[in-house]
Amino acid sequence: MTTLAQVAALFLRDVGAPVTDGNLRAVEVWIRHENSNPTLRNNPLNLHSFGGLPGQVGAAYAGPGDRNVAIFDTIEHGVAADAANLVRLPYYTGAVAALRADNPAGFLSAIAASPWSAGHYRIGGVTGTNSLLRDYNGTGTFGSAVGSSAGLARAGAVPSAADVLAAFSRPRSVTIPVSTSRKAAVGIGALIVLALVI
Repeated sequence: MTTLAQVAALFLRDVGAPVTDGNLRAVEVWIRHENSNPTLRNNPLNLHSFGGLPGQVGAAYAGPGDRNVAIFDTIEHGVAADAANLVRLPYYTGAVAALRADNPAGFLSAIAASPWSAGHYRIGGVTGTNSLLRDYNGTGTFGSAVGSSAGLARAGAVPSAADVLAAFSRPRSVTIPVSTSRKAAVGIGALIVLALVI
């Protein structure tokens, strides 16, 4: 079974960011906001695509605003596509730079300001509280369950960043076609709904 920490470590490796306790926790928080089950559709960040991504085997309707959510054959392909999309598109330059600089709060602030989520992870509207930062600090929806992985790792309850990274040490690369983008399917997706039984 793939854990949330393993998925977060894969993502950090694919983005080219250090796998630290803070970065792991920040990516875990973001994944939890995007997908309550990080291995559902093997697409932990609900990347949208009409098809053609490496390892993509279909797309699904996941709710209003979430049409054409890609389904991948493996979690590795899904995470690689999520990471490549973040690195490739100019909207996420600040988020990628923050992760690579081991600045988890800067990463979560940049993601909240980006177009990844139409609601910008705000509670109370566009000017409201950044729920990603709130949860990272252990005071929000996910509380200390996500916000305390570093402490749990020291207690031996979950693997440390170094242990998770060691489990995924093999190098790999994925090329993502330029014609795909995160939420590009939303406008056209309102007219076309793909539903697949998983």
